[in-house]
Amino acid sequence: MKKSMIIAAGAAFIVSGSVFAQDVPDPNPVQNADGTFTWYTGNNTQYPVIQDVLDACMDGDEIVVVAGQYVESLNLNRNDVSLRPATQVTAVAGSSTGAIEDSWQEVIFWNPTEGFNNDNGHAILAGSNTTNTYVGRPREFKQLANGSIVPNTAPFANAAGGAEWLPLAGSASGASLKNICDVAYTGASSLSNVQKGLSAGGNYGMTFWSRSIDDVAVRTNGSNATFNYCDMTAQNGFGGGVMVTGATDATSFVGCRVRDTWSGGQTSDGQPVHAVTIAGGHPMFAGCQVTMNQGGADGIIRHTAGEASFTACLINSNTSPVSDGIYKADGGAHATFAGCTIQGNTSRMGTLWFDSSACAQDEYMMLTDCIFDTNATIDGQYGATAYCTDAVAGRSPLIVLDRCEIHNSNGGGTDSGSIWYEKDVESNYFPDYRILRDISSATLLADSANQNGAVGTAANEGGSLDAIAGDINGDGTVDGMDLAALLANWG
Repeated sequence: MKKSMIIAAGAAFIVSGSVFAQDVPDPNPVQNADGTFTWYTGNNTQYPVIQDVLDACMDGDEIVVVAGQYVESLNLNRNDVSLRPATQVTAVAGSSTGAIEDSWQEVIFWNPTEGFNNDNGHAILAGSNTTNTYVGRPREFKQLANGSIVPNTAPFANAAGGAEWLPLAGSASGASLKNICDVAYTGASSLSNVQKGLSAGGNYGMTFWSRSIDDVAVRTNGSNATFNYCDMTAQNGFGGGVMVTGATDATSFVGCRVRDTWSGGQTSDGQPVHAVTIAGGHPMFAGCQVTMNQGGADGIIRHTAGEASFTACLINSNTSPVSDGIYKADGGAHATFAGCTIQGNTSRMGTLWFDSSACAQDEYMMLTDCIFDTNATIDGQYGATAYCTDAVAGRSPLIVLDRCEIHNSNGGGTDSGSIWYEKDVESNYFPDYRILRDISSATLLADSANQNGAVGTAANEGGSLDAIAGDINGDGTVDGMDLAALLANWG
């Protein structure tokens, strides 16, 4: 029997019996071979308050959170740290061979509105000392400031229901250390739940909830952290998703989802709350989804300063009918959208609303290889792709479209290259917008990322069509519109 010591009221008492439930694993934290520590936190551990460990840990440590809901407002400000869910091993449903599968436990952080730290405005805040810090699914390689670089691993029990730390306590079942990215990639279907950051039930392993209309799920301020395969949403239907602040912020959001938020621009720490708020810095969104959010007068993604990057993102089914745009940028803010699908959104004036008046001459809104499908504006006619304006005398709005496709704008009928195409991008200057290449789908280059895409009909899914003499605008017919285009370009 292990003996445990309890110290109370200045006296020490020896209690014989088995280990307390909170004493697993023992020891905790566990020292790793490289000198760092792995901390096991959350329900039924020695560290039920995760913030206590974030304050005590050192650069390079790994903080593992067991399944459960945690009503905490976390402050993360450590370099090289990993904050991840615990692993789990479950039986494959319906398997006749007793097969098991690996995944992550489900961890939810819920911004408190009562009790301690109840007015911080976020479920987690990533600060300025977060270089190489990962939240959610761990990184593929673990790299430390001393130059050590090794494939990152996570422990999994060898039997269903086993905890990842059991081998550390001498369990006979053993465990296996598996590389996070040990996969022969052949497409999304080749990724396991572990690689996709999912639990056995198909939910994200780590979720952040906002709880009221003036707070967000995730806040970053001058951060360099990476949020990897995390879910950001509003509980009780109210609140924002992500707020990025600080001129030096370079947070990366990879494979994350911002969904089902409702926010009308109420302020938190002087910044408006939206599904996504970007107020400075250079944040990156890669493979993310911004979906099924509702917004007020300033849209779903509000961008007021800095430069953002959206790569292979899905922005769909968002509604903000009283806002100028779903994505609204001004004050010098600008962004690059590459390989994104922007679909099924409703706004007042333009799906992407961009005022480039405060931008430098080379600070463009860049749209390349994007698909716009079934977006709508309130007037049902103009701006279903973008509304852009610029108050600098003699300058056109700084927007560039490169190899994009547009389908079914404002209720249908609009396809790239059609006679109604000029209405999809609305501008206060001529030329309406700047185009690097012909964005008619009939003349998309063979290497276009959208070649043979899933949107539209076979006739407008990219590739070369047989040219028709006199068909200047590429709509497949020779008519008065071709003559108008010819006269407009005469001379």
